[in-house]
Amino acid sequence: MTSYGPLFRNAFSQLLTTLPLMIAWLVGIILAIVGWKKHPRNSLLTLIALVVLGFIHILAVFFNNSFYYIASMNGMDYTLVRTIQIVVQVLFSLGDAAGWVLLLIALFGKPKKKVEEIEA
Repeated sequence: MTSYGPLFRNAFSQLLTTLPLMIAWLVGIILAIVGWKKHPRNSLLTLIALVVLGFIHILAVFFNNSFYYIASMNGMDYTLVRTIQIVVQVLFSLGDAAGWVLLLIALFGKPKKKVEEIEA
């Protein structure tokens, strides 16, 4: 029976090295929630973007720390392992890009005009 304890310890230690980045995401999430009533669209986009970026980051750390080990334990062919690794990294990159696009839209997107401004 294989123990995955060292893999998870390694992944958690790697996550600890990115703690400042994760704290910045958490602060952004809190600011998005606090500013929800004043700017609901921007807050929603920011909230979704930061959750996506954080989730992809954590998922990538655990995948990168465990995939090769699990693949070698199961006797997977190197070519298949490499193909899976490339496809998954492309998916992680697409997820990161989507998160950044949402964040940039929230920051620089055209604000909706208020009804009072239109009637004036």
